[in-house]
Amino acid sequence: MNVPSKTRYRTPEEITNPTFYNSLELSFADSCRLITQAVKQARAPMHIGCLGYVDPENRFCQRNVVLRYARENLTEIGFHTDYRSGKIAALTHNPHCSMMFYDSSLKVQLIMQGVAKIHYQDEVAQQAWDKTPIMARRCYLIAETPGAVTTQPTAGFDEKFTMNEQSLEETAIGYDHFCVIRIKVHHLDRTFLSFTGNRRSVYEISADQPPKAQWLIP
Repeated sequence: MNVPSKTRYRTPEEITNPTFYNSLELSFADSCRLITQAVKQARAPMHIGCLGYVDPENRFCQRNVVLRYARENLTEIGFHTDYRSGKIAALTHNPHCSMMFYDSSLKVQLIMQGVAKIHYQDEVAQQAWDKTPIMARRCYLIAETPGAVTTQPTAGFDEKFTMNEQSLEETAIGYDHFCVIRIKVHHLDRTFLSFTGNRRSVYEISADQPPKAQWLIP
């Protein structure tokens, strides 16, 4: 039996009787902790979230993205993507979007709604690129547009990069395709599943005042 990590998982007592169970304030604080922690820990379940948006043809779309940024008060979260991807055209057309995160071990689901801003070849993008490891930069060395039809299975980049042997200089061209998406969050919907009874709460979030919170029937 695997022993839960103390850095992410709660103790059995906290799972069956968590301090946030009947507290809107502590439930929000727990949400903040999970998200900010997920930015730093690649193996945390909430490190990957599902982005929901509407494309220019009014089709609903979902894509899993890696959480790369979050403010401690959850007023803003962010991820990286290829500037040529369909997400950019969609979020340019309609910046309203959502992000859903779920931790099956903790039984917590977080759904955030907000407005996306695209950062391309600006200070935010440059700072993020400078912190991006060489292996992760490889994703932006794809020659063709992401989503383009291909006659054979391919990763999209030169085969010589398959074993992560690219140099820092070789990845420099990837910056032309790199961009950062920051979502200004205005709404959080949180659900905690428990055999003693589920809890659901919502929060209206703003940058200059505490969130307005309400309980909902789960």
